[in-house]
Amino acid sequence: MSGNAETNVRIAPSALDALTRVMARRGTSRDATIRELLTEHVAAQEQGQPEDRITHVSTVLRYPRPPRWRGDPRHDVPLRVRAPASLLQRARAVSLQLPGQHPRAHRDYQGRLLTDAVTTAIAQAEPFTDTFLTDLLPLVRHGAALGLWRLVVAATSTAPEKALLEKAEAVRAGYRRTDILLKPDEQHLLRVAEVLDQDEAWHAAKRFRIATAAARRFLTGPRAEAAEQALYEQGEAWSLFNGEPAG
Repeated sequence: MSGNAETNVRIAPSALDALTRVMARRGTSRDATIRELLTEHVAAQEQGQPEDRITHVSTVLRYPRPPRWRGDPRHDVPLRVRAPASLLQRARAVSLQLPGQHPRAHRDYQGRLLTDAVTTAIAQAEPFTDTFLTDLLPLVRHGAALGLWRLVVAATSTAPEKALLEKAEAVRAGYRRTDILLKPDEQHLLRVAEVLDQDEAWHAAKRFRIATAAARRFLTGPRAEAAEQALYEQGEAWSLFNGEPAG
């Protein structure tokens, strides 16, 4: 097929098992099944607003984690993806990218856009779980995923980062009800705070461990959907580390 591209992603073994079940049910080859699932997934994602798109919780928690040191065992499995290049590009465009992740970056900061698309597409067709994923809400909206990540960032920010963000909030509060122009140094402060809050974040393993602990606390059990909604809204019910979400 002209225009096809071939690449590899690494997914959880349980996701690969689920893909095998979908193949058996549809009676299609692995390549054809992946193309069909991605086509369905991308079409649905493109219909929604960015914050309403769906991601698999494993992407949010960067599971399976890559080996920390060369020679360490891997806990994911490779999967070849052969599909039209345009479809792969569209799949990446509608996938989850956390603040600080980039296509070309240090391993901890690499976005897993196509992995997210493939994993989420499989999960929507055939739910799967394993010892790590057990009881976790499997599919969450991008808005909720970003809400969880920002909670983790807020809980683990360094003292200088916290001080800068507090100063920025004080500046915003001082000018919220006036039409006075900000001073140049205040404008700079707010730009830096916005970058810290929206665009960049430290991605060391510690933050993903904390994200996992938070997900296990809030995205499991009968209140998981209410917590997902609170994370999505990021309003008053967003203070999940200090109490239970409303609802």
